[in-house]
Amino acid sequence: MSAEFEKLATNLKCKGYDVAAGHTFELVKFLNSKGLIPASLNTCTNGTVFQGTFAEQIKQYRLRPSLKLSQRRLAEKAGVDHATISKIESGKTLRPAIGTVVVIVEALKLDTEQSNNLYRSVPNDQPIGKS
Repeated sequence: MSAEFEKLATNLKCKGYDVAAGHTFELVKFLNSKGLIPASLNTCTNGTVFQGTFAEQIKQYRLRPSLKLSQRRLAEKAGVDHATISKIESGKTLRPAIGTVVVIVEALKLDTEQSNNLYRSVPNDQPIGKS
């Protein structure tokens, strides 16, 4: 981990973010908002980085040939309700809860670049959902 990244992680911890406990979403959003995504976070790519809305990307990653998950199977792997995935992909939930995004990213087995791209696509102008 670079010294710059460690300093930012420490600053986030001081602000109440438990970076070690999976607040990757907040860390990436913070770094991105400052234009400070360290290059080391973007060096690992094992697949296509999809573009589009958050909902479109979730569906594209879920259906990519190396994974081919149904909504139900993705929900099981992520530990969320099937309705949560359905609402996200249909656009009914525009900005899901941060914890939901993190577990979906983990279940989709995204690499660093894919994860960062997906995190950046979460709308900032919508209220955070409960799921």
